[in-house]
Amino acid sequence: MKTQILLIASCVFIAQTFAENHQFTAPGGGCTSPTGLNASGITRNSATVSWTSVPSATSYNLEYESVGVWIDVFVTDTLHTLTGLASNTTYGFHVLAVCSGSYSVYSAPSYFTTKGKIVNCVSKGNSTALEFISKVKFANINNVSGDNGGYKNYTSLSTDLIAGQV
Repeated sequence: MKTQILLIASCVFIAQTFAENHQFTAPGGGCTSPTGLNASGITRNSATVSWTSVPSATSYNLEYESVGVWIDVFVTDTLHTLTGLASNTTYGFHVLAVCSGSYSVYSAPSYFTTKGKIVNCVSKGNSTALEFISKVKFANINNVSGDNGGYKNYTSLSTDLIAGQV
């Protein structure tokens, strides 16, 4: 139990040192930095980050940030879902491996951008006196609409498409 408490204390110290200096040296022991950092399942306010397992690691310290304020997360697996993220924002993250009696340096950073907020535009078609779409021809669709007052529901029209074919 003492070893586990010491490792957690080491992670906190390392994270503080990194946040202050953005560099430090691991005490050795053959603990290598995680590689293969990846972000997936990215939404407006969450993302799952993952990395390749370090064989001698017992846990990891994940740090992520968007505006220079690093947030530390202590994890025991090689993936973690970040939640409460801001939409349409770029985040950076890196990972440090904690091994028995030592730790690695942080991995090279990786980046992802959360999805933006969907904004629906209000239609402003006030008159068709000057212009209107008179015909749409696409694959098997050949729809002549003419001036129909500006609005018509054509969602019942569909066609099959094959990528690379005209």
